[in-house]
Amino acid sequence: MLERKAAEALLRSWWGGSEPGSLGVYAVLDGARDGELQDVLRRSRLDHTCLIPGPLEPRLQRAAPYLVSLGYRSEPSLELVRRVWGRGRGIFLISPAVLPQVARHLQRFLDAEDPGGGRILIRFYDPAVLPTFLPLATREELDFLFGPIQRFEFEVEAGRRLLRLAWKEERLEEGLAELSADGVRTLASSVVGGLRRGGWPGGRQSFRTGRQPDARFRLRQPLWDALRGEARRLFVSRALLIVQRCWPHTTRRRGLETMRFVVERALAKAATYGLRGRREALHFINWVLTFGEEFDQEPWSSSILLREDLPPSVKVDLLLPKARRVLAREMGR
Repeated sequence: MLERKAAEALLRSWWGGSEPGSLGVYAVLDGARDGELQDVLRRSRLDHTCLIPGPLEPRLQRAAPYLVSLGYRSEPSLELVRRVWGRGRGIFLISPAVLPQVARHLQRFLDAEDPGGGRILIRFYDPAVLPTFLPLATREELDFLFGPIQRFEFEVEAGRRLLRLAWKEERLEEGLAELSADGVRTLASSVVGGLRRGGWPGGRQSFRTGRQPDARFRLRQPLWDALRGEARRLFVSRALLIVQRCWPHTTRRRGLETMRFVVERALAKAATYGLRGRREALHFINWVLTFGEEFDQEPWSSSILLREDLPPSVKVDLLLPKARRVLAREMGR
């Protein structure tokens, strides 16, 4: 948990010299990364709202992203920041808009288009996502993406530092700061994007006039490639953590970098069989580590993996009992 003095310094830096009430400081937190978040927010009495509209079943409601309004010198706000900071559970932002306006804007991220016109949900509340493609965006795209928001704040290096991305005078400014109990110290700042025009019309003017753009946000190919690359990097890192926990002796014997290579190769091979989801990919990695990297060439596995008429989840469901039987036979049971 973040030290109290460091959390106090962080909150002070977000308000700066502004008068209380002139700016809003908000957190966007991921319920899927914190199973108790919904209960914590209810007990805190902080103003908050679920970003996924409509009635949700309890399981989805607990895993949804939430927008939370933090209070100036508020003890519940301080405790919430201490709880989530440094754990990859969300992002923070500064805006003069009130919570319902900010929520309506952020909901646009949850219904975007990829370059082929497919509907996607951008998990912008993951601290690693927005910094990946904001520097590649045009001025018009940044107008849309920032809307009423002045600045995004992201934890980096497990919360020891924070990254700031601010949209000022048609320039995307990046700042890196160090966080400690003594305060927040700026380390570097630069202009990183927003210098090109073209790509997608809409944005800040639509917010000011109360009009909404006619179309949802469309990711151009460079933004889409950056987003997919970061998503893959994150998945590999998280899969590697699971492998370390489930296969500790193998990881120590073969080394972390070798295991990373094994995981990446297994994910690439799994994709050729249509196994791209988290559950399917993790099972495939487990089978690679259990039976060897060529297990997919064995009759018991290839007879299912090569079937194009089966959905990925069904392939895994059919392979699981077969894999258990093969393992039991190899162990002489």
